Amino acid sequence: MNTTFEQVRSFFDACKAYWIRQGDPEHVASSKAFWWDCVECWNFDNSWNDAKREFASIFNYRQGDTVPSADIVERGWG
Repeated sequence: MNTTFEQVRSFFDACKAYWIRQGDPEHVASSKAFWWDCVECWNFDNSWNDAKREFASIFNYRQGDTVPSADIVERGWG
């Protein structure tokens, strides 16, 4: 699962849509989807692959970088 860039992007988009349905504005939903649904999970299960690294690079994140605190993510980025 999530082995191609397109699959990773689709997963992110689905997560972002979830946060929007929960009432978050788009920038907060994007932040939560990236940091919590993508980065935190990929770090937890060590499932990073080339597609995930490529996707994360769009947000200037590299595997192993620090994840921002919850209050920063909840404000809409990090």
